[in-house]
Amino acid sequence: MAAWMYQIAEENPNKCEFAGFVTKNQKLAECVQDKRADLIIASNVSYNGNKATFSNGRTIEVDVIVLNTGFNLKFPFLDEIDIKQCPRTWFKHSIPPKYGNKLAFVGFGRPHQGGIPAVGEMQARYIALLFSGQRTLPANYAQAAKEEGEFEDAFYELTPNLKTLCDYPCMMNSLSRLIGCEPSLPLHIKVSFLIR
Repeated sequence: MAAWMYQIAEENPNKCEFAGFVTKNQKLAECVQDKRADLIIASNVSYNGNKATFSNGRTIEVDVIVLNTGFNLKFPFLDEIDIKQCPRTWFKHSIPPKYGNKLAFVGFGRPHQGGIPAVGEMQARYIALLFSGQRTLPANYAQAAKEEGEFEDAFYELTPNLKTLCDYPCMMNSLSRLIGCEPSLPLHIKVSFLIR
């Protein structure tokens, strides 16, 4: 896969910005479909030299191993205070109930499409405005967080343990409204057709 991406860069030097390791997008699925990458689903793997043997019985030769093992969302330093350590219970995946503009987290909105940095930046902007007194939290922010979290739990029922998962357009639109940086759209759009 990586060799294929570097080949693109070498063959098309003017398109180097499009060459890199594939992360979370459709390109990996396209590579699997085109037989340029293998998709192996197995619960375990063992290694002997450069051979990897998967629990499904498949053995392959490997040059590089990249592990994506996930992470635990735990904040042991918060055990003493009453905070549910689940971003879906926090307003905009940032602000735990009962703590208003005193405590906030950035970066726990992981969109199922789109980028974590963009959501994190919008969270940070909103929190900065709250902490500086330029914005105030909605009076019902704890209830809003609860309702949004329940909706996300239902929407992402196939991935019940990914409590940071959110919808990129919805999160960005709601944060831009709270910040006051929504794009202004024309009230009407005039469409003209030229018929020849």
